[in-house]
Amino acid sequence: MCLIALAYRVHPAYPLLVVANRDEFHHRPTQTLAPWPDVPQLFAGRDLEQGGTWMGVSERGRWSAVTNFREPEGELVDGEKEFVSRGKLPAGFLAGDMPSREYLSAIAAVSDQYRGFNLLVYDAQVLAYYSNREKKARALEPGIYTLSNHLLDTPWPKNLKAGKKLGALMQQPVIRHEHLTAVLRDREPVEAALLPDTGIGQQLEHFLSPCFILGERYGTRNTTSVIFEVDGGLAITEENWSVDGEQENLQRFILGKDASGLGE
Repeated sequence: MCLIALAYRVHPAYPLLVVANRDEFHHRPTQTLAPWPDVPQLFAGRDLEQGGTWMGVSERGRWSAVTNFREPEGELVDGEKEFVSRGKLPAGFLAGDMPSREYLSAIAAVSDQYRGFNLLVYDAQVLAYYSNREKKARALEPGIYTLSNHLLDTPWPKNLKAGKKLGALMQQPVIRHEHLTAVLRDREPVEAALLPDTGIGQQLEHFLSPCFILGERYGTRNTTSVIFEVDGGLAITEENWSVDGEQENLQRFILGKDASGLGE
């Protein structure tokens, strides 16, 4: 998952709204959004190489997502070390019932077993964040947040653009999947003068700069929205994209006590 925008306790009707683009190599085998046979309460896409997920929800009203932390491979201290898959971090939270802050404390104790990551967890009460590059778990205050492949709210141009668009949506009385996905539809690269310098070279920075990435080998493979309603309804919707950026299919699951209207 490479770009997430979320509104936490900003809109009176929705305690949490999330939209995210997952950017990945097109050849990497992936299962689309579905309940997991081995963990039936978990609804998520699945990485078929390592068995984890980038984002999902549970029937218990939990949500979690992980992003990789961008850092040139040559700068990793333990370049030959065997690491645990980062996709197991959100899956572990969604499969259990540990409160957000407790889960992050447990992960912090073993965070050196993973390559660089950012992890968001929501237990229907508290939204919390931890990165093993910042080494600080924290519960988040109400607000608009963005997360890509650096620390939470790093002011990369695409983060700023996504946060501004999501903030503007908060004026609407009713918010649906198509409103949220419009936040991350922009496919225009950022001009050179505004590109961040993360050590990967300007050409790659330019390629990765849009909210929605198009590429023959690597690009945006799906866009997912998550809508939590104040009365307990929960909807997760995933659109999957071809190499050319055309929609291939859409999956939606509606959970919770009262999810009326979420499927519209």
